[in-house]
Amino acid sequence: MEIHGANGYLVHQFLACNSNLRTDTWGGSAERLARFPVAVATAVALAARRGGMRISRGILFNDIEETELSDVYGTTDMTSQYHADLAPTQWVDGPLGERFAYRRLGLPGTTPPLVLTLRLRGTIDHWDPAFLDALSRDREVIVFDNRGLNASTGTPASSIPELVNGGVAFIHALGLEEVDLLGWSLGGIVAQGIALTEPGLVRRLVVAGSTPAGVPGIPRMSERVRSIVTKPVNDD
Repeated sequence: MEIHGANGYLVHQFLACNSNLRTDTWGGSAERLARFPVAVATAVALAARRGGMRISRGILFNDIEETELSDVYGTTDMTSQYHADLAPTQWVDGPLGERFAYRRLGLPGTTPPLVLTLRLRGTIDHWDPAFLDALSRDREVIVFDNRGLNASTGTPASSIPELVNGGVAFIHALGLEEVDLLGWSLGGIVAQGIALTEPGLVRRLVVAGSTPAGVPGIPRMSERVRSIVTKPVNDD
């Protein structure tokens, strides 16, 4: 399905600072100018499973003039080939007043949804979209930020049990009665903790690139890794 977003029509008007004079979350900055077209494309692509948008980048139509091209079009990837990049971020309230940020991909089926738990310093934006598309081709997949991390609110965990508690709280907040879990690296330890804490909640468990926690004799973290994980800015 193609969306006509060119020639001075509504989508084009949102992209141009001389027509989009809004001061709310839909205007006022380069990122917000691009927000409406991306939201429209996302909704259509999720409904039709395939979609695109025709835009007239930098072309003057009906007095619509885009004067901040590099800023507006540089804020987001409008050419992604992955459905995972189009999944909107949603929020659900947790039991401690926090809000969990998450994304749902694929379509609900006869199998429980597959919930993914993240690596150390990872966020929902660090998952490979090609990997997520492959996983969600025939089932529903859910990725999330744990309590207090990235786009989620609340107090960040300072231990594995607290990460486990956050994962359990998130799953219950969505009202899910049974899930499959896939944990990557640190997320693999968290996924094992969720399965041990509430075995009736987990149907299948996949531990990827991880280890059981607390095993005697595990090599200590190298100084190079320690310097990375303690960086104040998460740009790795």
